[in-house]
Amino acid sequence: MAALETRKSLLTLLAAVLALASADALAQVTDAVQASTQSSFDVSLRSASPLFGSTQSIVVSGSAPSDCVPGFDRLVQDENGLSIHLKRTNSVCAATSMRKFRIPVDFSQIAGEALAPMVHPTWIWLDDNPQVRLVAFALLDASDRNTAPIPENGFWWSQPTRDDAALAGSGVSFDLQSGRLAASLLSFDAVGDSSWQFGSAPLSGRVADIPLVRLVRGDPPFMATGTRPLAEPGPRLAIDLTGPSTAHAWLIRPRADHSLEVRSLELARSPFMATPPGGAWSGRWVLVRDDDTSADVYNLSGFSMIDAETFQLADAASDVNLDCRLTAGAPVQQADFCTMESAGAEIASFDQVGLDRLSGRTSDGVAVQLLRAR
Repeated sequence: MAALETRKSLLTLLAAVLALASADALAQVTDAVQASTQSSFDVSLRSASPLFGSTQSIVVSGSAPSDCVPGFDRLVQDENGLSIHLKRTNSVCAATSMRKFRIPVDFSQIAGEALAPMVHPTWIWLDDNPQVRLVAFALLDASDRNTAPIPENGFWWSQPTRDDAALAGSGVSFDLQSGRLAASLLSFDAVGDSSWQFGSAPLSGRVADIPLVRLVRGDPPFMATGTRPLAEPGPRLAIDLTGPSTAHAWLIRPRADHSLEVRSLELARSPFMATPPGGAWSGRWVLVRDDDTSADVYNLSGFSMIDAETFQLADAASDVNLDCRLTAGAPVQQADFCTMESAGAEIASFDQVGLDRLSGRTSDGVAVQLLRAR
């Protein structure tokens, strides 16, 4: 009798395990089917040729259930960028087969003007009655890539904006090598503990779209055992360089309903120590022209304020001055335009001003750079 009861118990346990396994397998199959029928969206800017000024068109593409392929609804342009709204004909998607779609958006025909030569944050919204969901975000760079700034390597910190406070203690470390931009996001997690996420992507003109990962369960520095950390997927970091040491940025992450959550940031590189206005640019600099193999070295250490917004650095030995205009309203020391003169004659002007690199043109139109000498 005891053996019979034991056998019944084992059979009951086995049946429960098989049921659990079947339920788990069914859940996995269900998840796989749902994933295979989940819509995907992308937006890109296509040019008729690589030359700046050629005809450009916006293309929204992706895949969707065959009975729920979206179509173009409307285009809105405002201070946040371009918003392209898509609409589905069916409110319920029952098909299990997927269909690729491609939707060209003729901006000039819709807006009555050409797409401005700048970086356009572009938001793709799906009007899925009664919900409107953000399903894609990208930076479309319609600017002249030959004039794109070169980002300085180092720490860039979150800055306050008109609408949002700065993320205190948060920033990004950038490192540009061979056209690829590596980024480390230094921030905090949901409970306030420090968090480090990193990634890299090609820098294309002024923009980069960097997928970040977070390493977890690794060795602490003083207890190394050779444990390989695990990589968890993080948000995307979209970068729009506005100068060698300033950038607009967006963090993008998916929600449970497959929509996107976006957080905008302003980033700037700033000097480590507080100095008088303009003091961060004091030091030895090398002037390099694109059409010349030689370089001129200046000791720009003589500091003075010309007015409340303009400072001057002078090299007394060569009678060369660098006059720079401070960026109005910037929370950290930034300058947005500089001119270099000798005996009242302009040598060069710089419209891209970083802490270690200034880029511009000479008075005769030759590209020139002013580089800090270490």
